[in-house]
Amino acid sequence: MRKRVIPILSLLIFLSISHSARADVAVEDEIGCVYDTDLNISWTRDADLAGQRKTWSEALTWVRDLAFDGFDDWRLPSIKELEHINKVEGISPSHPGPFENLKPDDYWSSTEYDRQPRYAWSYTFAWRHPHWGWRGYHHYVWAVRNGQCQ
Repeated sequence: MRKRVIPILSLLIFLSISHSARADVAVEDEIGCVYDTDLNISWTRDADLAGQRKTWSEALTWVRDLAFDGFDDWRLPSIKELEHINKVEGISPSHPGPFENLKPDDYWSSTEYDRQPRYAWSYTFAWRHPHWGWRGYHHYVWAVRNGQCQ
């Protein structure tokens, strides 16, 4: 009996630590805004609102031209914002919270890679870490805006 209890307790402790999400995000409206109280930004509820992967330049243009939920001041999140929503808030494809269509693959950030002008930072939710890559790659795009949507 004792041999069975220790592995089960170890598993329960691991699961409680690895999936302890704070999720200080709240759905703001019926259309599609989610407010992050820690960062004072709003995310689109649909993490794949663009519907297709884009190069970094295409992603910047898409968010700049986005008129959604009554706002036209959308932007790409910084690499720190993407990392925060995953590592601090606990949002992931397997635990999406209030979000839809969150992919495990790369999402573009607005953060340029300062050592190489043809590169920018992206965030991979499957690996839970940021990395830099060529701006010509096609990654997912997730729009954010400063403040609340209400």
